[in-house]
This record gives sequence, structure tokens and C-alpha cells, in this order.
Amino acid sequence: MIEKISSTSNCYPKRLKNFFKKGIQYTSYNKFVPQTERAVVGNIPIEIINLFEPKEKKEKILAFQQALSDTAKYVRDVNEERMIDHNQDSKYCIDAILKKRGISAKDFLNKKLKHVLPEGYNADFEYVNYGGFKDVYKLGLKDNNNNKIMHDKAFHVYRYLSEITEFGKEHGNCAECNLWIYLSYRAGHPLNNTQFTKHYISDLHSGYSLTEFADKDITKTKNTLNVKDKLFIRYKDKDHNRIIHKKIYDIGGFEKTPLYTDDKMVIRYYRQIANRTSEKEKQQVLSQLETKIQNPKTPHRDKMIKGIELFKETLQQEQKR
Repeated sequence: MIEKISSTSNCYPKRLKNFFKKGIQYTSYNKFVPQTERAVVGNIPIEIINLFEPKEKKEKILAFQQALSDTAKYVRDVNEERMIDHNQDSKYCIDAILKKRGISAKDFLNKKLKHVLPEGYNADFEYVNYGGFKDVYKLGLKDNNNNKIMHDKAFHVYRYLSEITEFGKEHGNCAECNLWIYLSYRAGHPLNNTQFTKHYISDLHSGYSLTEFADKDITKTKNTLNVKDKLFIRYKDKDHNRIIHKKIYDIGGFEKTPLYTDDKMVIRYYRQIANRTSEKEKQQVLSQLETKIQNPKTPHRDKMIKGIELFKETLQQEQKR
């Protein structure tokens, strides 16, 4: 694991997306993220990409990403100047300062996008709210007829980018991006129709992420992803971050349950049993696997055993509820 890499080692992950798929809540983000040459995960929304001509698409995508990165740094200046004490100042004062900052950031962003977007297109940018680890702004885009070209996005600007805190594994710039990627990968399908808002892009060096904005027009929740039973993590922060329009918009505050494992082979065998639709089928698959592990030469036998144990432990917990 990355925690065991010495300070003199160059074995840092080259692609954070692939690394973030493997597990969550590392204690060493501040060791390897700064060493990553390009710490961008994901991409800008397809509605924006479709505005660019094929021959200039790559250049324009990178330019748009850079504009978002520069805007995040511009907005964060308000905290670097220590104009705000989030623990002491009143919410009224903080909101007033950040709202004003959002207005100036809109001009800043549009200047950055002047030669990126088609003529007449402009970005909307306004302050929404702040939390313990970030400030949230609403990002929109309009064409030359003042029509929206996409559903609004939530632009999260993180604080404490280089500060190691006791909450750094679960909250903030790196941990939240990590969990978005992990959830998408483990779910095996886009999160649009689940209780989670969609994640588009994060830049861990400049400290921002872009997700779907949770309002009445967001994609409805049709299939709830049971992360506790399938991924062995749970949301412990819902009392502080209420769910909006049946969507979890703030991914910070999840924690691993005692049964959590990031071993995909163990999860694979666990799901072979747990994903069956009837108890009879579950017992049939369980018996088949238990027969296989009787042979010491069975491939992945140790993983199979752990998958079976994991399934039995979940059954015991269900019986205690």
C-alpha cells in the first residue's frame, strides 16, 4: 500500500483514477498527491466538450480545465488572506464575503473563457454555501441567446489543501474525489440514477471538484445504491449535510464498517453468493464454493474462503438487527 512507501521512493501512482478505484481513505494523500505530475481525475461535462471543433477539442478541453483551476485558486485567496474564520465569524458575515467573491470570480472566469467558448457564450458563477472543508458555488453556461446549455454544476473549492488533519481520510480535496471514483467503479454503472450526484472532474493540485448541482431538476433517484451492504461503508454525516432532493451532494463523512475490504477478489466471491435473488440460490452457490475450497489446489482458494466468511458475517449482522 502507498502508506508504506518511503520518502525517498519514486513509486507514486501515475494515474490517480486507477489508484482511487482500488480503495478509499488513505492516510498518505499528502505524500503522493503532490508528487503526481497531473492530478486531474475525470473530465468536464460532455455538453461543454461538444461546443468545440474536433481539431481543437483537446486544446479547448485543457484550456477549460485550466480556467476552472485558476478560478478555484482565485476564490481560495479569500481564505489565504485570512479574511474569514469559519469557526468564529458569523454565517451572515461569511456568506456576505463569499457572495461578493463569487461575483468577482464570475468576471474572472469569463475572462479566462473568452477565447475558449464560442462567441457569445458565457458562464454563470455564484456562491451557494460553505461547509467545514469547502465552499460551494453554482456553475452554469449559457449560449448567445441566453439559454442554458446544461444543467447547473456544483463547483466545490476546498480549503486546507496541504494541511494534514484527523479528518483528512474522510473529508476534503483528496478523500472526496477518491470516494467518487471508488463508488462509480464499484457500482459498475454511472451514479446518475442513484442517490448520489454525478461527479465530473477534480483537480487535486488546485483543489476543486465539479459535480451535478442538486436542485429540483436533477436526475431523479431511481435505484438506491446500498453502500452499507454492498461496499461496507456508511454515511455518518447526514445530520450535518442533509440530503437535498433525495441526493447526497457532499461525499465527505463516509466511514468504513468493520466488514470493509478493498480486495476485489474477496468481494467477487462474496457477490457470487450475495447477489442471488433467492435464499435457495444463495445456499446453492455457497455450497458449491464450500465444496471447491475442500481442494487445497483450488485457484484463489484463500480469497474464496474470505468471501464466504464475509457473506456469513453479513448474515449474522442481519439477524442481530
